[in-house]
Amino acid sequence: MSKVQVIAKSEEYLSRKREWIEKFNHNYLRLTRILTSLTELGLKNYALALFKCLDEIYNEDNASIGLETYTYWKKAVNS
Repeated sequence: MSKVQVIAKSEEYLSRKREWIEKFNHNYLRLTRILTSLTELGLKNYALALFKCLDEIYNEDNASIGLETYTYWKKAVNS
């Protein structure tokens, strides 16, 4: 049985989010690759923990992130 992992926003999140939460940020693709890699390497519990945190961030800033990006993140952990 896989141990439940938790990834949470740091105390610096609010001051640093403006560096990457913006439309068409290249880090969104990197996050998709990380989620895909974790899933394919058998570390789905880590991928799901990261996705849960990204889901929370998306729900707060969906206009900046966009549905297309969120859909890629979701597919990466559901494959």
